[in-house]
Amino acid sequence: MVSVNHSVSAFLESYFDIIFAFNRQTHPGEKRLVDLAMERCRHLPRDFKVNLDRLFTAMFTSPDEVSSCINDMCSAIDDMLLSE
Repeated sequence: MVSVNHSVSAFLESYFDIIFAFNRQTHPGEKRLVDLAMERCRHLPRDFKVNLDRLFTAMFTSPDEVSSCINDMCSAIDDMLLSE
């Protein structure tokens, strides 16, 4: 579980860096990232909130599903980046 938590944290750092940069927003720090992204960012990956909720649930209930969640989130962010 420690490894899963560490890896997900590293992924989410990059995930939010990309979202805020793509939207030309300054990065607000580590607190309230989901809410701030939803408030300030015009472009978000498809199923943004659903995928995050799914990832957080999987981390603590079925760690084997974490990689599937991350793959879905990467596909969604790729689509967002290619849409502009």
